[in-house]
Amino acid sequence: MMKQNSENETNLTHDINATLSALLSALELINGEWKSNPELVDRIVPLTINKVELLSLQIAEYRKIPKP
Repeated sequence: MMKQNSENETNLTHDINATLSALLSALELINGEWKSNPELVDRIVPLTINKVELLSLQIAEYRKIPKP
């Protein structure tokens, strides 16, 4: 059971880091393009909001993992 928790924690930590990386990239794109390419930003913002919601769920799951 402890090995499973450790594996879950490792996988979830990786997923959280990947989500944070995607959010950072999206925010950098939005920051750089909001004036010159608003159509692109219009498409990126909903995806960014979805990533924020995903991150919230991932963090909630991470908090449920028993810590030693």
